[in-house]
Amino acid sequence: MNEFLIIITSFPVLIPSILLGVVVVFWLFVILGLLDIDVFDFDIDLDAGVTGVAGWLLSNGISGIPVTLIISLMILFSWVMSYFLSQIVLPLIPFEVLNGLMGLIVIILSFVISVPMTVICTKPLTGLFIKHNAQEKSDLIGKKCEIRSLTVSETFGQAIVIGNGAGLILDVKSKTPNNLKKGMQAIIITYDKNNNTFEIISEEEFIN
Repeated sequence: MNEFLIIITSFPVLIPSILLGVVVVFWLFVILGLLDIDVFDFDIDLDAGVTGVAGWLLSNGISGIPVTLIISLMILFSWVMSYFLSQIVLPLIPFEVLNGLMGLIVIILSFVISVPMTVICTKPLTGLFIKHNAQEKSDLIGKKCEIRSLTVSETFGQAIVIGNGAGLILDVKSKTPNNLKKGMQAIIITYDKNNNTFEIISEEEFIN
């Protein structure tokens, strides 16, 4: 145990150890609800020709994974690789003066190896982080609905959206007199944000 602590607190493993400590603290804050997993996420313009590590990661299909998770795994794998590489490489150096240089090489090599390892581990998770944008109520304007109430007046009525919004019950109204009855098809023409109601007209009136 003492030997393990000496290794992880000595160069070159010390640097990944510090970064791993930051990662552990971050995820503790996430678990406690003090931080959000997407706190450092940002949108990347794919048409801008992203290059480097970010471009390579995107080209391997993990663009939907939270940045915090990707960075955390890269640091974790870098820490593991630096630990084992330091145990394998540094003892082979005949001159102690070269340990600093080789330690730097170990850190760089560990980081390089961590990138494909991160891709392998996160690629199967892409489906778990698909973001679905909520539909705005104003987007329902122009859509067809089916009247559920017996009649529709200027103050009361109910309808259910047909198609992509199936199952969404809306409070609707319509100018009177009208022939709107339960089971009829109607078209949503406006949305009153203050009263959270939709104005509808019959399909026949909409076509004419």
